[in-house]
Amino acid sequence: QLLQQCSDAELESTWREAAQLAGLRFNWQDPTEPLACAQSAAYALHYYAPEATLSGSHLMTEFNPSVLRWFAEQLTPDNMTVYYSSQRNKSIVDRKEQWYGAEYSVQPLPQNWMDSIAKYTAVDLTGQQTTAVDTYQTPWPDVSSNGGGDVSIGGVKQGSQQPVGQRQQQQPPAQLDPLPGQIRLPEPNWALPDDLSLRHDTDVSISSADKPGPVSASLSAAVYDGAPAPPKSLRESAGLCAWVKTDTSYGLPKVHLYLHLVTPVTYNTPESSVATRLLLRVLEDLLLPLTYPAELAGSCYDISTEQGGLTLKVVGFPGVAQKLKLMVLQGLLGITAQQVQERFATMSGRLVQNLTNWAKNNPQQHAEYAAHHLMQQHHHHNAQLLQAAAAAAPEQLLALQEQLATGRDLHVDMLAYGNISRQEADDLVVQLQQQMKPQGLPAGVWPPAGRVLCLSPVSHTDVAGSAADSQHGGLHKDSQLAAEAMAGPGFVDADRAAAAGSYLDYSAASNYSSNVLVTYLPDNPNPCNSNSAIYYTVQLGPDSVQTSVLLHLFVQMSSKAAFHELRTRQRLGYSVSLSSTSLHRQLGLMIRVQSPSTTPDVLVPAVRAWLAGCRDELREAAEQQLDNAKKALRDKYLDPPKSLQEAARRTWSPISTRSLVFDRRKQKASVAAVLDQQQLMGFYDAYVDPRGPLHRALCVHVWGGRQQAPAEEGQGTKGDSNIQKPQTATARHLITVTERETDLFKHCQPLMPSANFVPPPAG
Repeated sequence: QLLQQCSDAELESTWREAAQLAGLRFNWQDPTEPLACAQSAAYALHYYAPEATLSGSHLMTEFNPSVLRWFAEQLTPDNMTVYYSSQRNKSIVDRKEQWYGAEYSVQPLPQNWMDSIAKYTAVDLTGQQTTAVDTYQTPWPDVSSNGGGDVSIGGVKQGSQQPVGQRQQQQPPAQLDPLPGQIRLPEPNWALPDDLSLRHDTDVSISSADKPGPVSASLSAAVYDGAPAPPKSLRESAGLCAWVKTDTSYGLPKVHLYLHLVTPVTYNTPESSVATRLLLRVLEDLLLPLTYPAELAGSCYDISTEQGGLTLKVVGFPGVAQKLKLMVLQGLLGITAQQVQERFATMSGRLVQNLTNWAKNNPQQHAEYAAHHLMQQHHHHNAQLLQAAAAAAPEQLLALQEQLATGRDLHVDMLAYGNISRQEADDLVVQLQQQMKPQGLPAGVWPPAGRVLCLSPVSHTDVAGSAADSQHGGLHKDSQLAAEAMAGPGFVDADRAAAAGSYLDYSAASNYSSNVLVTYLPDNPNPCNSNSAIYYTVQLGPDSVQTSVLLHLFVQMSSKAAFHELRTRQRLGYSVSLSSTSLHRQLGLMIRVQSPSTTPDVLVPAVRAWLAGCRDELREAAEQQLDNAKKALRDKYLDPPKSLQEAARRTWSPISTRSLVFDRRKQKASVAAVLDQQQLMGFYDAYVDPRGPLHRALCVHVWGGRQQAPAEEGQGTKGDSNIQKPQTATARHLITVTERETDLFKHCQPLMPSANFVPPPAG
């Protein structure tokens, strides 16, 4: 009704803005992969002239009011088709799709639907003004040099420091049912950029303001050596560190802003983790009317939670990205109690549903999740989060928000990358300091993310037995037995075990020389799935250039062989993969197998037998094969970023991990160039070979359906009786952990030393 009754002038004004938005998205998009571009162009040839195959489906080039009028006239209930998909439809479907067998039915729309639509008037024809819901009187905050300005959220203009008491006094929302006149043409898009000029930075050699994207990108590729110029430090203080790098080599007038809000308060308990997720969901819902126009205009944001705090990423044109960042942070600190209350039931219901649906993942996903859960000192299981979500209350979200607003126990790392000047980045730093007021983290609490356990021969059952008479039930209260068991090569800090309730620690994982295989038997969250899976991971210790390159070289030379042997020849499962892993910068080698018929007690010996048999293949590998693998690695390390987005992400990675090593790819390429077979064999013999002295492996078993793991190894398998268990070397220390023993196992294991990092100044 609105489109049918608007004037030609209104149609043209709206069309011109839509055409401008389409041009922004098309002209300033990141480079497309060549294959995807070719496929799209081939499809477009059916509908567009050859010269318009790339732009035809994106650009709007001619205003034709008669065509628009014709289109608006087609938008009637009689022309409407509704697709409704639900499990509840099983009893009413009466047809089956020819190729995929999907069941469906076709019916007229219910008459009561048609009657309801006929009564609705979208446009107020009387000319009377009506009150709109959630109108936004301030489409963006007033960004001034002092970082001031408020953002209008949900119809209430909010500052960043409004106390909770005032929040609770807000008036209730207007009537939420649609009223005549509430549907209207959109206001002019606030996020249309007015400055597309490229910034200059004479200190950055790859900056080229007068070269188009493809030409300058090829220029960058010619000089790229894996060590691009690092970003410039803008500030390094307790609570806030910031970097900037001006890069216009891709010809894109866009800036990428990264913020890492490092704080323990978002993950220290399952309840705080749930409160953080819900707070971000409420924030996204409130900001949607403001951020959707920005997304149409090529600017967007993403905010997520992790163990170390919150990560905010903003991408957009100059000026727009800065305003968008300000909106998000002011919204985070300015949500009212009323706004939380209005949306809490919906958001908590969605979160509970997502956490419940987690159980429906496939077995190999559950195996990987279980491995990560067992290996981390501090990790909230999905079951804990689901319990916390079911009991969550709006007050928890407001309490978390208040904590964030104080700036206590908060450190912020920021990177501004792309089309941004030093002065613009300096203004962002000042604004960020005034908004968040970060006071920094206490000394000794970095890194904030969870530490990773080091698999050791200390048995949780022995520790539990020695502590059975302790006052608190024996969760490592009497850890003298653990300390004695750990007193061996490499455990120079084993005396820390004497501290009640503490985790063991040691300083040099590479000195540890006990061969260990830990078998983890979690409960199957999805017994309706009959497939079984294993996740076999070998611990290699903290991330380093040498270890990382050796790991990648082994994977490069062995991944196809693993698939051929385990999948093609032995047919152990339909999903087989070998790859490198990194958990909180702790390196590992992973083999994952999922099978419809072969059970874990057969899969594991087969995997270990293949690992043991790799030695002959590696030793007999031709020199040319090794050289080809090394060259492939070097090419990968020295491959220049193909887009501004990728270049920004590479620069952000060492900041987010706090390694601050910006030439790591060059270092890895240099190491890969000089590696020889002797070094590769030494790495294999020590870490990868199941008989090796440093082979520390965790294997997670997920038994398909309602099967249970045999009570003892060798009891037999419930899988295919024709498959014989391979004979392989037995680990020096065998430990089996059930789901009920998870916490006890974690408390008796030492911790891996953290990978090298540069902590921020302490608060």
